[in-house]
Amino acid sequence: MLYLEERHIIHQNLAARNCLIDEDDILKVADVGVPHLTEIGSCESTYHPTYALHWTAPEVLFLSQYSSRSDVWSYGITLWEIYSLGERPFGNMTNDALQIVLKNPSEILSRYLPKPCHCGSDETYTHIILPCLTNSVTMRPRFRDLKQRILHILVNEI
Repeated sequence: MLYLEERHIIHQNLAARNCLIDEDDILKVADVGVPHLTEIGSCESTYHPTYALHWTAPEVLFLSQYSSRSDVWSYGITLWEIYSLGERPFGNMTNDALQIVLKNPSEILSRYLPKPCHCGSDETYTHIILPCLTNSVTMRPRFRDLKQRILHILVNEI
């Protein structure tokens, strides 16, 4: 995702279902069929594809504003999905109910996206997943920041 962000490409459909693992256990992000190239210095799009609400950032859902940081939201949801061994984010919540929840972000994490059992360290949840899921677009980390946080956690766990 850092690779895409550095090239001003917004994926717009990141989810575990679009992640493939090759024979060398290297993860590949797939389904980049509708990415949006942005102007240098601008990472916003007003493209309107059909999207899965359970992985969709609030600003996309309510304002139709895509950015690299809306991909960061989806990345946080995808990590939660992976660490929960494939559970559906927000459970079986209907799209209408999910829209109500996304308008009140303080409930999201504590009630619907608790720390997954297989997440391992609290650091992964509190310093990687949760910051991705803040409702404030500008407060979400960039992928380059996430890379540094992940490397820090990995070094400290060894």
